[in-house]
Amino acid sequence: MAESPCVCPVCGGILKLSDRICGACGAKTYTLCPFCGRETFILGNCRHCRKSLYVVCPREDCRKLQIISGDRRCISCGEKLLEK
Repeated sequence: MAESPCVCPVCGGILKLSDRICGACGAKTYTLCPFCGRETFILGNCRHCRKSLYVVCPREDCRKLQIISGDRRCISCGEKLLEK
């Protein structure tokens, strides 16, 4: 069975789940899940624990949708995103 293509969240390039980096922009396509700590593809939910990798910044004047980073801070304003 062939892999379904995905779209890079950085540049919009076409990705496969097996791609470790985006061929168009060089963005990393795998991250460590902030919930279970296992490596997973960056789009949607963790492939292991199924929790969403995306969060909206809680700060009212920001509200940026983003992938949860390792330091759990908003990439736009620096606000704390999640408690451990």
